[in-house]
Parts: sequence; structure tokens; C-alpha cells
Amino acid sequence: MKPEYAIIVKNKTRLETLIERFNTKAQARFYIERLGGDFADYEAEHETFHQSLASLQQQLSTVIRHKIVERHFLPSYIFSEKNLLVVIGQDGLVANTAKYSNGLPIVAVNPDKSRYDGVLLPFEPLIF
Repeated sequence: MKPEYAIIVKNKTRLETLIERFNTKAQARFYIERLGGDFADYEAEHETFHQSLASLQQQLSTVIRHKIVERHFLPSYIFSEKNLLVVIGQDGLVANTAKYSNGLPIVAVNPDKSRYDGVLLPFEPLIF
């Protein structure tokens, strides 16, 4: 059966999680820098991930319709047998998605080869 719809599964970046927790980017920066961390690393990771996600969406749009599902919706999301799952993130997200996939095909995409080893992430998006 040919897939009719691609479901892109993603997780929030560390920066998005911090902003959600502390309400603003400035507060998140303050928190990380007070702990001695490098906030620029969080920003670079966030930017790289979203560039990869945008590139993946652009590439998929020429082939198949798609939508994004956040990781925290996976347990309650009802997948169709006509779905193709595209996971962009770390290995753990691929394993977690497989748990809810009901045997659907999964394409795993590594958003940042320099940051993630990606044993389960054989593909990477083309960056335009």
C-alpha cells in the first residue's frame, strides 16, 4: 500500500523547553548562564534543528502531504495504515515512536550529524 500522508514526529528543542518553563528567552538565558552553561549552544542547537525541519518539510512537500506531530501527542495519536512516519530528532525519539507506530514504516532523520551519533538515524535532510 502506498503511503498517502507523512507524519513528521518531532520533539521540542532544549531551548523551547526552557522558554516554556521560564516564560521568556531572557529568563531561560539567565537560568543557563547562572549555572555556568553556554546559552549560545542552546540557540545554535535550536537553529540547526529548525533549519533541518524546514528543509525536510520542503523536500517532503514535493512528494507527499505531511503534518507535524509533537512527541507528547504520540500515545493518543491514531495513525492510519496509509501513514508514513518521519522522525526527526534523536535515537530515543525513534524508539519511542516505534512503540506507538503499530508497524508503520519509519524514516529516521538526523537533524544534526555533528551533535547526534544517530545509530538509528541513517538519513539527513538536504540543507538548501
